[in-house]
Amino acid sequence: MNPSRWQLFTSCNPATYDRLIEQMIAERSMFSLTSLEGRFNEIWPMWSAIKRHVVEEKRTTQTPIGYKSLSLVRTFRACEGLRSFLNAPGGLFEWCHPTWPEDLCIYDSNIEPWLITVSHEHYFLCDLNLVPLGLGVDFEVGDGNGVGCC
Repeated sequence: MNPSRWQLFTSCNPATYDRLIEQMIAERSMFSLTSLEGRFNEIWPMWSAIKRHVVEEKRTTQTPIGYKSLSLVRTFRACEGLRSFLNAPGGLFEWCHPTWPEDLCIYDSNIEPWLITVSHEHYFLCDLNLVPLGLGVDFEVGDGNGVGCC
């Protein structure tokens, strides 16, 4: 990860989150969600409705946000069939255990991450070179103090 391309943000208002979901679905973006070791067998809300949309499922120590412990990363391609699931948490920082899987990560068409969320810490990293042009982001920039960025 080239640090100069990435910006830390500490807020994402509901309207921006809604635009983010719209953009993901319109572009059929790939995205991933993570479960940490010991939580692999937990059933996510709405799992029966979304499991057919999983593109890849892997156990890894190389997660988008840099977890070094064993994690399960499930990757999906955004589509209309996932709209309810993506809207259900209600915000970018609501992707947290125990109710939801963690840390929404969105990829560009080359499967490069452009948005990496650290939900439980209430911040996300955004690659400003890869943000889709039509998104119209309205994020609050953080100073990074006290945040252990990966």
